[in-house]
Amino acid sequence: MDKVVMTIQEVAEFLRVSERTVYDWTNKGIIPASKIGTTWRFKRSSIEALLEDKKKGAFVFSSPKNMDVVKIGDIVVPTTLTFLDDKNKEKALTSLVSLLSAEISLSHKKEELLDGILKREKLLSTGIGYGIAVPHVRTSLVTSIVLGVGVCRDGLNDYVAIDKEPVKAIFLIFAGEDQHKEQLKLFAAISKKVREPDFREAFISAQDIKELRDLLGKAV
Repeated sequence: MDKVVMTIQEVAEFLRVSERTVYDWTNKGIIPASKIGTTWRFKRSSIEALLEDKKKGAFVFSSPKNMDVVKIGDIVVPTTLTFLDDKNKEKALTSLVSLLSAEISLSHKKEELLDGILKREKLLSTGIGYGIAVPHVRTSLVTSIVLGVGVCRDGLNDYVAIDKEPVKAIFLIFAGEDQHKEQLKLFAAISKKVREPDFREAFISAQDIKELRDLLGKAV
């Protein structure tokens, strides 16, 4: 049976590129990955989907500057922004999934969406560091990529982020089954923006939804 989780060496072999190239793509947010200690881990299904996109010409392995620019503010809307009072990871994800599923008229499917998110988390945590997590799922239930964002001012200590810091903001992505490319672009945009200390500090300390929306509206 093929391994569900791959190492950086296995990904390099699979894609027929150097390990250095895989490392660079990972740091630039082109390839979704999680870090356990000092070691990167990759979900095999994501790497296989990425390779298929490359074969179809739908995705070119390059740096984000050569990809179409995704503006976070063009995707998120005020009604999918919230402040979360939940004290643990699962409750926070449940609250955010409920909010986002209601916004896209899928409240009757929220358990299915939540199950997809939690299964992904059991495989590898989506806590990318800097107090940020980007849980995501591709599903036949949606046809357009959607984003919900929750700020947890007190921090979630049980999220198991790669830098072991509490998670204070969650960017939740629902994407269609054929939207691997769009999901990667949005992930890269979020990953790039949250690496800016001024943005992170302002976002996590925002006082209301309008302030969150204004900050994301300026984000590229």
